[in-house]
Order: sequence, then C-alpha cells, then structure tokens
Amino acid sequence: MLIIPDAKRINRIIWSPMRQRVFGYTGYRFMTGNLFWYFIESIKVHNKMLRFLFIQKTGELRICIAPWSEQEVDANIGKTLRLKKIE
Repeated sequence: MLIIPDAKRINRIIWSPMRQRVFGYTGYRFMTGNLFWYFIESIKVHNKMLRFLFIQKTGELRICIAPWSEQEVDANIGKTLRLKKIE
C-alpha cells in the first residue's frame, strides 16, 4: 500500500483495479482515497521487498509514502480518462 501525503482533491476517488506487473508478478493496483493498494496473484513470493510490504504474521501492514505528488496523480488520472474517452 502506498499513501499520497497531503492529498486535498484525490482523497474522494475510488478507482477500479488495473492489471499491472509488480516486481515480476502479476498483480492489480487500485486507488481508494489517497491510498494505492496492490494485490499480487501468487502463492509464493520470493522477492524480499514484496514480502516486507505484505501483511506480516503479527498483523502489521507497512504503509509507504508514494513517490508521486497529488498533482502527478491528477495528471495521470486525466491522461487515463482521455485515453479511455470516458464521457
């Protein structure tokens, strides 16, 4: 999960899942509010970074700060909507 800090506009968005390769694994990314959630389709994950980000046996879930600003996310959403020609 990634969080976009100080989000003022995108915190009300819910985005449907989009298929994406994540560290070589098939996964899905979706956005709800200012959080990006990633789901990985795999029984076993060998990548240590991904295992670090998964829910731990203790129940802990690490939340990382996204490398994008709210303005970059706004621009990407606009670009995606223009490409899909959603009316």
